[in-house]
This record gives sequence, structure tokens and C-alpha cells, in this order.
Amino acid sequence: MSTLVLKDFWVLNKRTRWMLIYLVAMVVLIPNIFGPVPLVFLVTFALIGQSGLIDDKNKIAVTLNSLPLRRRDIVVSRYLTALICNVLGLAIYAVTAEVARRLFPAREISQVSLGSAVAAITFTAIIAALYLPLYYRFGQANAQLLNIVFMFVPFFALGLITRMFANGKLPWLKPFVHSVTTLPYPLLIVGVLLIAAVIVLISITISIGVYRSSEC
Repeated sequence: MSTLVLKDFWVLNKRTRWMLIYLVAMVVLIPNIFGPVPLVFLVTFALIGQSGLIDDKNKIAVTLNSLPLRRRDIVVSRYLTALICNVLGLAIYAVTAEVARRLFPAREISQVSLGSAVAAITFTAIIAALYLPLYYRFGQANAQLLNIVFMFVPFFALGLITRMFANGKLPWLKPFVHSVTTLPYPLLIVGVLLIAAVIVLISITISIGVYRSSEC
């Protein structure tokens, strides 16, 4: 499975370096008051989407299916690639933000905290868990459209819900938000990670089933 993950990074090659340079430049040049979640998500998802597009363009799935590889390993490796890209992006953001804070103390640069790190990992993991089964179902024909939709719709939807909640238009959501925000911090962190893990496991199961059925 590690070979399959390395294959993804080998396929991305220069794109990985340029996306990480882009992440560093965004942290240094643009005031970031929203923390690492948006930037880390955009970089991670751009790499996932590019990997899928390149695979489809070069018919890599056909080659993989002709090899003695378990279909489960092929699918799970893509999820591992997403996780590694996410953690790598988060680590580079953290180092860059700390260096930038020391070099430009007057600039407002959000640092990585435990909460923001968990938010970045879980948010990206959940969106990837929604995206990958659709990618395996619809493949090359709609991959580019899926990439565009999943790059922008989550932030639009999250912003819309936040605005509606702030304006009191979602009263049914208020008790849930209150109960969540009053949880002890360690319990909240563990709970968020567990929910994300369950969603990813369900997504992996669906993706494996879709991938196998697509060969029939």
C-alpha cells in the first residue's frame, strides 16, 4: 500500500512542490485571520483532485487493475494520500506561520492550535470522504466538475449556515450548538475526531464497493 501512496506523490511531482510554495506564500503575504483550515483544505484538496485527474488522463486505474493488487488497497491508498497531504500542509503552515510571526511581528497571522489543527484535519477528511465515493462512481467524465464543486461549495455552505445562524434563522440548531460548545475541551476534540473517523470508514467501505462494481 505504501507503494501506491508513493505513486500518487510521484504522479503529482512538481504540483506538490508548487502547491506547498503557494501555501507558504499565502501565509506570508496575505493577512490570515481564519486560521489554517481554509488554506490547508484548499492545498490538500487541490492535490487530491489533481491526482485523480492525472490518473484518469493516463488510464492508471487500468494499469493498477491489471496488477495483482487488492482493490481495497488501491482505494485506501487514496485516502492515505489525502491524510498525508493534509498533515504535511498543516505542518508547513505551522512552521511558516511561526517564522512569519517572528519576522513580521506587526502582521496578524493565525498560529496553529490544537483546535485549529483538529478542525483542519477533520474538515478536510469529511469533505474527502464525500468526494472520493463520487469520484470512483463517476470517474473521468465528471472528475473536473466534482473538483470545482467540492473546492468551493463547502465554504459557501458553511458561510451561509453561519450567517443564517447568527441572524437567528436556524433556532432549531441553537440547542445543539450550545450543548456542543459546553462540552469539556478534551471530550470535544475526541468526539470530533471519532465522528470524522466513522464518516471516513463509511466512505472507504462505499468507495471499495463502487470501485469493485465498476469493474463488472
